[in-house]
Amino acid sequence: MKNKKITIFITSFMFLFVLVPIAFAAVVTAGPTTLGGVTTIVDTVITWVQTIVFLIAILMIIWAGFTWMTAGGDEEKIKTARSMLLWALVGIAVALFAGVAKTFITNLIS
Repeated sequence: MKNKKITIFITSFMFLFVLVPIAFAAVVTAGPTTLGGVTTIVDTVITWVQTIVFLIAILMIIWAGFTWMTAGGDEEKIKTARSMLLWALVGIAVALFAGVAKTFITNLIS
């Protein structure tokens, strides 16, 4: 019984103080180590955000058109559709500006 407790203690000690730090050391070295790595990550994030914003804006434009077409002369629905269309276009403009800003900053850093 005593040997079993010692074996469990030694195994736990090895796991906690030998194997776990090795695993964490492998994770820590996975990040970007140069400015080029950081710019690559920022470029990827901005590209994904732009894609998502463009998709949402396209869906908003389609929904605004549908709302406008089915308004049936109701001024409140037409006003809502115009507002949706305006904000979709603002979203597209912001996404395009983010792409231009990304290019400008990348050229400035390089």
